[in-house]
Amino acid sequence: MILPSITMPWPDPPLWPNSRKHRQVVAAHRKQQRALAYGLAVEKGMHRLNVPEGVIKVSLFFCPPSLRSFDTDNAVAAMKGAIDGLADALHINDRWFQPVPYRGEKCRDGGVLIYAEATGETWKGIGAVALSLVNETARQRGNAPGNDRQ
Repeated sequence: MILPSITMPWPDPPLWPNSRKHRQVVAAHRKQQRALAYGLAVEKGMHRLNVPEGVIKVSLFFCPPSLRSFDTDNAVAAMKGAIDGLADALHINDRWFQPVPYRGEKCRDGGVLIYAEATGETWKGIGAVALSLVNETARQRGNAPGNDRQ
């Protein structure tokens, strides 16, 4: 199920983890970001959707206001309030969100396009696949679970 997209403004400087602002300053900006994301999501009618429980892939397209470089890990962290606001509008726990950052083109004022898709997969199913991959890699290296290495 593909959800409607929303466009958020470029994150304020205090929201970036490397800014190291006081937690109350960060909390105030994050609260504003969360409220804005919630409002935009409700505007798109997301609050009326019945999203199935399971993984929701959240694609974040970062279109910076300048050509300055940015760290995508910090960019995702700077959007924490927006992700929480989206979860609030969908009436789901944000633990199901799997954010995936993308670098977009430079745009005038900067912005972040957020696209989300509910996959219906659960972590249990994904965990089983991950465990089989880990075990297969261990077998290939000769240190499969149960083999004692000395």
